[in-house]
Amino acid sequence: MKEALLDQVANPLPEVSPQPHPSIRKILLVEDHELVAYSIQVVLRTKGYDVRRVANGSAAWRLLSKGLEEFDLVLTDLNMPLMHGDELIGLLRQHQYKGKIFLITSELDPLELRHIKSLKVDQILFKPIKPNEILSAISQQQ
Repeated sequence: MKEALLDQVANPLPEVSPQPHPSIRKILLVEDHELVAYSIQVVLRTKGYDVRRVANGSAAWRLLSKGLEEFDLVLTDLNMPLMHGDELIGLLRQHQYKGKIFLITSELDPLELRHIKSLKVDQILFKPIKPNEILSAISQQQ
């Protein structure tokens, strides 16, 4: 079944039109669900982005704390084991990360939305994410 899902994700990707953002090249994807992470990586890599994936906020912070400038965009899930995405975003903001931050989530209640907005997230994307949504969000960044 997993092979069929991976095949379904990898093969029938629709043609996507947005071009890569000139100042966003390296992306850190923080996502604990393997299939979601794989599908996002496929979409981004087909457009030429250099994508590295980790499975939780704690692993992301270990990597980012060695050099915040290594990644132009952090694309993080909200609910993950060990460290949630909002905690990671808080650390990034506290340490003056200058790149873009996108949050991926299935849902947000009004209280969570206020909290996420207070962290100055550049973009919120809701699952399931379509290829054009993610690429358009990146291409529209200033």
